[in-house]
Amino acid sequence: MLALVLPPAVMVHAVDTDYGGYPARSGVGIWVDVDTPMDARTKVSSRGESWDLVMSDEFEIEGRSFVAGKDHLWTAVDIPDGVNAALEMYNSSNVYTKNGRCTCGTIC
Repeated sequence: MLALVLPPAVMVHAVDTDYGGYPARSGVGIWVDVDTPMDARTKVSSRGESWDLVMSDEFEIEGRSFVAGKDHLWTAVDIPDGVNAALEMYNSSNVYTKNGRCTCGTIC
């Protein structure tokens, strides 16, 4: 099993310059992927409140690597899992994009 860790400072691969909200303090820009459909960027809650999407990733770039320092948004970790005396290792080379999905694979 692999885990993706969001680094403290990230950048999106493309910036939606039409965004009318507040600019990010970091100057990085918004975290909503420009390939996210417009109808998915706002939802109405069960109480009738309008919620705006603040982060998305459509994983549409084929073969993206999540090895530390290779991706603009995500980092897959390379660590052993010692919980409950487990004999497994999280390996970042098993996390990649394929067919518009983020794939987290295992090797047996």
